[in-house]
Amino acid sequence: MMLYAALESHHLGELFIKQRLPVSEFLLEFFSEKIKTGEMRALDPTVLTRSFLAMISHYVLITQVFHAPTHFPLPERKMLESFVDIFTEGVLP
Repeated sequence: MMLYAALESHHLGELFIKQRLPVSEFLLEFFSEKIKTGEMRALDPTVLTRSFLAMISHYVLITQVFHAPTHFPLPERKMLESFVDIFTEGVLP
């Protein structure tokens, strides 16, 4: 419904973004601080925020909107832990 609302330029699309703004702002501040202290590479914190949220959003879209939880091979908690691990540790050995 939110995807349709956004396509139709409906006010629900804007409301959807506004409701998620606090999470985005929290992550932006979190990543900015980690970069400042040297705990994360000096990447654009906005790109980091959007990238992290994209992994989570895709998971929610597939499992909750399209009702296809078997698309992901692991239980929810393990999938989310894996997303965090990929994001924080990368994929290279």
